[in-house]
Amino acid sequence: MKHEVLTRAIGELDDELIADAYAYKPRKRYALPRFLAAAACLVLVLAAALAMTRDTLPAEIKVEGAALSSIPIPISQPAAMALDARGSLSGPLSPMLTIESKSGEAVTVTVSDGVLTQPLYSLQEEFTSYTVSGKVQLCWTIEEPDTGTVYTLSLDGAPAVTLRYDEANGYWAAARA
Repeated sequence: MKHEVLTRAIGELDDELIADAYAYKPRKRYALPRFLAAAACLVLVLAAALAMTRDTLPAEIKVEGAALSSIPIPISQPAAMALDARGSLSGPLSPMLTIESKSGEAVTVTVSDGVLTQPLYSLQEEFTSYTVSGKVQLCWTIEEPDTGTVYTLSLDGAPAVTLRYDEANGYWAAARA
């Protein structure tokens, strides 16, 4: 019974419809739109990755001549310092900083503790806040540093540099905040 229904259905098809089905050529597909869509997705992913990893500080900071990064930079001191009875170091902590504004616009540098001085300036003025519009070398001096305290330098109010004592290695280290 099935075969009879199928035979009758095939027989009822129009000959013209069958000829059109044989003559039909599928439309040629182009790979270019797919390729362009894949390339656009790749560009979006790379742009997002670049935006996440780009430097957000308004100025370039070097500590003791080394570029600032998330890896702590040891601070060299001119003389060996010893701990006193309350756990603070005897002698001032004075890392040298080189700060250069990236855009050339003014950037305000502030410190949580201690003072900033310009070592190359004949008048030794002390600042807790200093405005940089180009490239300047500053000395961040903390008179009586405490090993348990983390000192912070900020650029335009945002923390940029942390200064902390590394007890495992026995030295002060600066890192990006």
